[in-house]
Amino acid sequence: MSQPPPHPDNHRSSRVTPAAGAGGATGATGAPASTPALAELADELGIDTSYVNVTGDTITASDQSLLSIMRALGVDIESVDGATAARDKHRARLARQLIDAVHVVYDGESVPLRVTSQPVGAMKLTLTLDDGTKRTLDEPTLPAGLPFGYHDVTISVAGQKPATSRIISAPKLAHRGRHPRTWGLFAPLYSLRSTHDWGIGDLGDMRDLLEIVGEDGGGLVGSTPLLATFLESPFEPSPYAPVSRLFWNEEYVELEQIAEFRTPQVAALVRDPEIEQTRQALCATTHVDHRAVYALKRTLLEACATELFDRGGPRLKAFEQWRDHEGGKLLLRYAGFRAAIERDGLRPDRDAKLPIDSPEARYHLYVQWCMAEQLAALGDGEARAGLYLDLPLGVHPDGFDMWEWQHLFAPGMSVGAPPDPLALGGQDWGLPPLHPQLLREDGYRYTIACIQHLFRHAATVRIDHVMGLHRLFWVPSELETSEGVYVRYCADEQWAIVCLESHRRGAQVVGEDLGTVPAAVREAMTEHQARRSYVLQFELTLDGKMGAPAFSPAPAGSLATLNTHDTPTWAAVWAGLDTKARTKFIEYVAPEIGTNAIKIVTSTTPQAAAAAASYVLAAGDADAVIFNLEDLWGELEPQNVPGTTSQEAPNWQRKALRPIEEIRAADQWRSMFRALTTARMKDTDTNMTPPGKQTTGPRVRHDVSLLTPDDIHLFNEGTHNKLHHKLGA
Repeated sequence: MSQPPPHPDNHRSSRVTPAAGAGGATGATGAPASTPALAELADELGIDTSYVNVTGDTITASDQSLLSIMRALGVDIESVDGATAARDKHRARLARQLIDAVHVVYDGESVPLRVTSQPVGAMKLTLTLDDGTKRTLDEPTLPAGLPFGYHDVTISVAGQKPATSRIISAPKLAHRGRHPRTWGLFAPLYSLRSTHDWGIGDLGDMRDLLEIVGEDGGGLVGSTPLLATFLESPFEPSPYAPVSRLFWNEEYVELEQIAEFRTPQVAALVRDPEIEQTRQALCATTHVDHRAVYALKRTLLEACATELFDRGGPRLKAFEQWRDHEGGKLLLRYAGFRAAIERDGLRPDRDAKLPIDSPEARYHLYVQWCMAEQLAALGDGEARAGLYLDLPLGVHPDGFDMWEWQHLFAPGMSVGAPPDPLALGGQDWGLPPLHPQLLREDGYRYTIACIQHLFRHAATVRIDHVMGLHRLFWVPSELETSEGVYVRYCADEQWAIVCLESHRRGAQVVGEDLGTVPAAVREAMTEHQARRSYVLQFELTLDGKMGAPAFSPAPAGSLATLNTHDTPTWAAVWAGLDTKARTKFIEYVAPEIGTNAIKIVTSTTPQAAAAAASYVLAAGDADAVIFNLEDLWGELEPQNVPGTTSQEAPNWQRKALRPIEEIRAADQWRSMFRALTTARMKDTDTNMTPPGKQTTGPRVRHDVSLLTPDDIHLFNEGTHNKLHHKLGA
C-alpha cells in the first residue's frame, strides 16, 4: 500500500557543505527522537527527523517541530504521549485503502497495482484511459503498452466505497528538445528596452530577441518567470513569488499587437498628452517602476477591453471561444479573485460569490487572452529561437493558487532553509508548501496544470530548486525558523509528470541543482535526462599555477552559463580579479578559441573575456550554453541580490543599458553570436551520462577556486549577498 517518500541521500541536508565556524543551529545534536513511536510516525509521514548541517553535525528535530508538522499534515496529535495512538491510526487508515493513490508506468511497462489484500475475485478493477476508453482488468496489474497520459484505475469491493488511483504513464526520459546542442541569450523580460516600449520590456521585445538569436543560429532566449504578480496592493513584483503559476503577467503584453489598441477610441487615448508624458518619463528611467508602468498599461488595456466587449463581432466570438474552451472555470475564478481583491482590498472567502461579471473581472479575462495569443504567436516563426522559461518554487501566500487550491497546501507552514553562517536563525522564504499526500490523493492535478502552463509555450523549462521535487525545509509559523524540518515528496511521480509533459511538447528540462544536493537528486536528473546547471563563476580556478585550466569544463548533459540572475555579473567578477588571474584566464581561453573565432580575445575587457569564455563553453560538451545579454556591454550591477529587501537593493527592476535595436545592428555582437553557432556545430558526443556515472557533477576545487564550498552553500540558501564582495563585485 502507500509508502512514505524515500529518504534522499540518507537524510543529508539539501545543500550541505562543511563550513568552519558555522553556528546558530538548534536542536539536540545527534540525539535520538524522544519516543520510537514518534520517530516511526514521522518516517511514515515522510518527515525527516534529522539532517546534517553545514558544520557536518547531525541536527535532530525537536518534538515540538515534529508535532507541529504532523498536525499540518492532518494528524490528530497534541503531544508525544499520543504518538503511539496516532501511528496506529495512521497505519490503520493505510490498511483500509483499497488502492494506492498514484502509480507510475514508464515506457509502457506492465506494472502491478498496489491494492488491498482482498481476494482478486472479490474486487472489480476498471481502467479508464485519458481519452475516455474503459476496460476491465482481470488481475491487479497494469497491462503492457499503456499509452502515455494520465489514466485512472477504479477498484470496487462489495460493501466499500470505490477508490481511484491516478496512473501516470510517461517516457522515462525527458525530451532532448528541438536543438540538443544549442546556445541562447538570457535577459529578464522586464529589463528589455526598445523604441516602442512603455517603460518595461514586453513580448514584442521578446519576439525581436528570438528573431535575432534565431537568425544567428541560436535556439533559446531565457527570462525570469513571466507569471502574474501583485502590482498594486498588495505589491510584490518578484517573479519568484507569483500570484499564480497558472496565469500570465499582463505587464508584458505588447500593446501595439492588440487589435483593439488600433481602434480610433484607444488611439485617441494614446495621443493624450498626459499619457504620452507619463510614457516618456517611464521610458527615461534606469529602473522599471512596476507600479507606475502597471497603472499606465492598465489604463490602456482597460480601454481595449471595453472596445472588445462593446463592439462585439468576430473578435468577441474568438475571445468567448478561448474563454470557454481554453480558460474554463479556473480562468473565471482567477478573474473573479483578482476583481474581488481590487474591489474589497482583501482576499475573498473561499466560498464567496465572485464578481465575475464586473469590469475588473472582464479586464483580467481579456489580458490573459492577450498574453495567450501573443505567447502562441512567438512560436509561429520557424527561424526564431525558442522560449526558455522558469518554473518558480512556490507562490505568494495571499495569491490565487493558495486560495483556489488551499486544501493542497499545508496550513501554518512556509518553505525555508536551515541555519547557516550568514543566517544563524535559518531562513523563512514565505512560500507555502504543498501537502505531499494530498497532492497524490488529488492526482497531482495542480502540479500537472502548472507544468502544462509553461510547456505550452516553452522550448525549455528550468525547474527552480529542483530538489523541491524530492523534499523541502518546512518552517512552522509558531516556531523559530531554525526549528524547521525537511519533509519528503514522491519525487518519482513528479518526475514522471515532467517527462510526460516534456515529451508531449518536445521541450527539454533543466534542473537548478547548484551547490551540494543529495546524490539521489542528481541521480534522478541523469535517469530522466534533465539538464544539470553549470555556472562558470563557481568553477573558476584562477589561484592555481599558470598553464593550469582557468575553470572546470561544463559536462555533457548540462546547461552552461557564466552567471545567473542571482549572482554578480561577469564584469563585476572580472573587476575583482588581479592582473595575474586575468592573465591566466586569457592565456587559457586564447588557444581554445583559435585566431579566427573572436579576434578581440587579446583584450582584457570583461566583454572580451566573457565572449571568449562562452565560446570555450560552446565548443565543449554542454548541451546548451546561455549568454547573459548584459555581459555584451559589461554591466556591473546585478539584477537581484538575494538576502536583501527592496529597500536595500533595487531587485527585479534594473533595465538593460542597450536597446534591442542597437543589439540587432551591432556587427561585433552578431559576429560573436555566429561564432557561438560555429562552436556548437562541433562534432561532440552529446549522449547523457549513464545512470551511476558522474552523479556528483562538477565540483569546485576549493583549494584553488575563488569560492569555497561554504560560498556555494550560502548562494544556494539565498544568503549569498556577500558573495558579490567575495568575488570583488
